[in-house]
Amino acid sequence: MAKKKVAKKKKANQKKKGEQIPLIDVTPVYAKELIAAAEIYEDLKEARMEALSAEIDQKKVVLDRMHEKIEPDENGDRTFEHNGIKITVTVTEMKENVKVKRKKDPGQYEEE
Repeated sequence: MAKKKVAKKKKANQKKKGEQIPLIDVTPVYAKELIAAAEIYEDLKEARMEALSAEIDQKKVVLDRMHEKIEPDENGDRTFEHNGIKITVTVTEMKENVKVKRKKDPGQYEEE
């Protein structure tokens, strides 16, 4: 005698095989605040890196002009002063430093 298969009814809250049950939200309450702060930081960092690239390019232009137009002193440094602006190229063992200063008071310069 053949046995009849009896279909079992699945309960509504029972999951099917391989199905993920809904998870509770475990995101920290401060996550949005931290992510927003990190995104602002990331934007500022990107802007700084772009500005740094432009600054390096312009430093090369200043160095090229100073080498073309201004003779070095006994230390190899070059200085140009005109209309309250003083440009100094200082030679070190590793690199050349460029400083630009503007005259604020007579005889005094403020570094930029």
